[in-house]
Amino acid sequence: MKYFSVLVATLILANCSSDQTEPFSKCSDQELYDQLTDKCVPRIRDVVPDAGPDKDTSKMDVTPDEGPVVLDMGPDIPGPECDKDHDGELSKECGGNDCDDNVRQMSPNFIEVCDTLDNNCDGIINNGINCSFFAHTGRTGNREPELYRVDPFLMTAKPVGSMITIPGGSTLLDIDTHPNGILYGISSDELFRFDEAGKTWSSVGKFGQITGANGLAIDSEGTAFVTGRDEVYTVDVNDGSATLLGKVGGEFFSSGDCVVNKQDTLYMTSKNRDPEIKDELVLIDRRTAVGTLIGSTGFKRIYGLTAGWGELWGLTAGTFEEPNGQLIKIDPNTGQAELVHTFEGIRWFGSASDPNR
Repeated sequence: MKYFSVLVATLILANCSSDQTEPFSKCSDQELYDQLTDKCVPRIRDVVPDAGPDKDTSKMDVTPDEGPVVLDMGPDIPGPECDKDHDGELSKECGGNDCDDNVRQMSPNFIEVCDTLDNNCDGIINNGINCSFFAHTGRTGNREPELYRVDPFLMTAKPVGSMITIPGGSTLLDIDTHPNGILYGISSDELFRFDEAGKTWSSVGKFGQITGANGLAIDSEGTAFVTGRDEVYTVDVNDGSATLLGKVGGEFFSSGDCVVNKQDTLYMTSKNRDPEIKDELVLIDRRTAVGTLIGSTGFKRIYGLTAGWGELWGLTAGTFEEPNGQLIKIDPNTGQAELVHTFEGIRWFGSASDPNR
């Protein structure tokens, strides 16, 4: 993908809704942007800790809209600014519990959301919430393919205890998650379903008319899209049968994945027949399959795509000589990507987000 869940001008443009606008611009001063649900949520918990009988807070104004609070230190000695980030919690210097009074998204009264910050000041980033997506590897030396959970914020990759072995000895090329939570995967000509309990893959059925598939994306309604070479197909997840949607056109050629974001906008990474040209991000018309170039990513061998938490993520395969897969973040407005992390010894082959991404 991936789920996940443009020539253009919005995070995930296509039909022009945005998954990439500045998240905090969508929320009021009393709210915090939750990337997991793509919604604004109350900044302050329902229950505010009791200040206690000995703590006089009558002179402390902690309302965000009222501006910073300054302790009265007398007419000649100015006091410290007590709420520099205007998040409603006083700094520790002023008797409060704000773990970082310079960052508005961090306060002991806030909820934790998927990002790189300790939002609730408990000392652990993203504590108690799932901020990871599925990704799988290809065969590297003596290492067999394996299924992982990748956290793009903590930049970690943890095996989930499943080898990527599929019936018939085929190679799993890509994966994605259905809205019902079932993980699907594809080979070049077949659809597979993952049994999480048994950690095994079973065949759903052959595509029939596809022989070069390498990208899978499933939208919010359960429609599965498969890309291969310069074509886009829809696939029935009940029997694996494929129907040609159309040709992408131009010089576009599926490099290894396609993805659907929360607005059900369909993207694909395209490789050029010229090996010196880096992979490009392409917007796909879901009705006709016609592609529109967004721009060059600046990276090669992007085999995994995931749309989640207001971002478009990519995973690269590296090479057999240098099997160091990269985690990248792609700007859906320009196609340009930036390196987030390099996983040494891992060649990424596909990725898939959870339905609630």
